[in-house]
Parts: sequence; C-alpha cells; structure tokens
Amino acid sequence: MLKFSCEKDALAEGIAAAGRAVSPKSTYPALEGLLLSASEDGLRMTGYNLEIGITHICEADVYVPGASIVNARYFSDIVRKLPNDRILVEIDDDNGIAIRCGFAKFDLLAMPAEEFPELPVVESSQSLSISAGVLKSMISEAVYAVSTSEHKPVLTGALFDVLDGALRVVATDGNRLALREEKVDHGQNPFRFIVPAATLREVERLTKDEDKTITLQLSRKHITMEFGQTRLISRLLEGDFYKYENALTVQPANELLISVDDFTESLERVSLLINEKMKNAVRCYFEHNMIKLTYVSTIGRAYDECRAEGSVQAMEIGLSNRYLLDALHSIRDEKAIIAFNAPHAPFIIRPVEDTKFFHMIAPVRLS
Repeated sequence: MLKFSCEKDALAEGIAAAGRAVSPKSTYPALEGLLLSASEDGLRMTGYNLEIGITHICEADVYVPGASIVNARYFSDIVRKLPNDRILVEIDDDNGIAIRCGFAKFDLLAMPAEEFPELPVVESSQSLSISAGVLKSMISEAVYAVSTSEHKPVLTGALFDVLDGALRVVATDGNRLALREEKVDHGQNPFRFIVPAATLREVERLTKDEDKTITLQLSRKHITMEFGQTRLISRLLEGDFYKYENALTVQPANELLISVDDFTESLERVSLLINEKMKNAVRCYFEHNMIKLTYVSTIGRAYDECRAEGSVQAMEIGLSNRYLLDALHSIRDEKAIIAFNAPHAPFIIRPVEDTKFFHMIAPVRLS
C-alpha cells in the first residue's frame, strides 16, 4: 500500500526530472514506469533505463509509506492536465492506483516495486567538484562533436581528463574534435573517465542553479552527481579514447580574424542547397582577407563571400558545412580565429580571447 498527497507543481516537476530516464518502449514493462517511494522523508520518484537513472525527491504528506511502479507516460499526462490543486495518490494491496484532484479521478493499474531494477551503488573512489555553470558550458561547447556511430562506442561519449590543476572535456567523432579546458583544484593524482553523450545532455538540462558547486562521484564503472533534489547516476564508457594530445601541437601558418555572425550567415546561405542526399563539401577559398564559399551539386550552385581581418596565402579547402556550423554556433564571442596550414591539414576554429577551448575539423578531399 501507499498513500500520499502533493502539490501539482511539485509532483509535475519530479515526474519531468525522473521521467527523463524512463525507457519510452521496453520489453520489460517496469522500465517504462516510475518507481514511487513514499516515506517520512517525502516522495522519491525514480526513472531508470539501465543506462541512466534519475531520482527526484519532492515534498509530500505521506499517510501510508510504501513503494510501487506507475506507468510514466500515463502518470505524467494525467498530472499535467489536473487542476492546480493538491493531488491525492493511493495504491492498494492489489496494485490499483487511484489519483484524485478536485472532481477528477483516475483509476489505473500499478506494478509491484520489486519488479523495478536496482540502481547501481556507487562506492566513490574519486571525486571532482566544479561550478555548475562552468560544467554546463564545458559540456555544451564539446558534446556536439561526439560520434553518433556505435562502430566505436568509446567515441559516443566525452573524455573528462583531470590533470594537475585543470580539467579538459574532449569530444571527437574521428573527423572533428572539440576541446574545452578549465582550472580545477582537486588535490588528487591525474585521472580520466568517459561519460556518454546522453548523460551529458541530461546534465545540461538538470543544471539550473549555475552558481552552485556540483560534485562528481566516481567508481570504476559509474558516475553520480546531485542537482538540488535530483540525483543522476550513469554508467561510464570503457575503452581507449582518441589520443587527442597531438592535436594541441599543431601550429598553423595561416590565420584570419572573422566575424562569427558574418561567416555563419554566409555559410548558412550557401548551405541552403545541401540536404541529406546531397552532402558534398563546401569549397572554401581563402585569399588575402577574403573567404569565398561555393557549393555545387546536381541541384544547382550557391556562392557567397565575406571579409576577414588579416592576410593568408591563396588556398582552397573542402569542409563539411555541418561541422563548421556546429563549431561556429558553440562560440559565444563576436570574433574568432580560423587557422590552417594546407588543404588536407586540420582546420582550426578558436575564440580570440579565450584560449580554453578550440575546434578542429578534418578537411574533405575535393575532386
């Protein structure tokens, strides 16, 4: 049995948080549900898809302590449409669940709590504390570069490389690389771990109070962190990550200072003819302080150009429009530096003032 009442907004917030880790469709019905655990500490809601687990605690008046599993989709839809009032939830010994608010009443079937898989226990061997706002920005400026292919699973996550006094977040899919670095004081020997991209995107969503400090607790296979009343646990990826350190030694001979908005707008115009079937590279011709962009396919031809500051030797480089746009969209400054050595050498984009991160793109061979 279980019986509690809770304000609608508090219940909806908890469902939204924990529901992010619920499997939308699974052969194991319990994974499509939320585990409700009511005790004197309040109401605890947990979603778990065997990769990520999210638990949220909200204030509730608990009349009968207990635990049960409710279908997450139906529970969420019902609570969202109920009046802005206090909601009463009661589950009987036969796993019948009654939801009441005002004149509205819903009767559903629940599942025994014993069917819910246990979340891993993280026996912390290492930890790292960092500002929530800094962590969120580091993730957003790197996670777009992770691989979406399962051919090499270790690249579907981002590397957290904890060095002496610094943290680097590195992501790559083999054709591009994004790196962001920040100073941290951890007082431990260097260590590293790889976090799945799906987990990092949940961390971005859960990070609301950016002034707080978040502590990452690590075991050999899992990571956990807390955001106020919400706790996230995730598996870590195992394997050898790309040896990114070599990328830091590249010294480009050609550099231009660009307006991020101007270059982005020119590239977006040229990209209007690119679709899923036509993914030819954009031809980027650099000469003195001019950047001339051309795209040609069976659909037609697009051309645009923009000015930059500086002067470089004449050179044509083939680049993926999506990779370029992803990098440009992650830069918050008005100006950025683009740098290169040769048509087939790595192409680098980095902010002018901020040396803490950069983006590297592998050119496409032009016919």
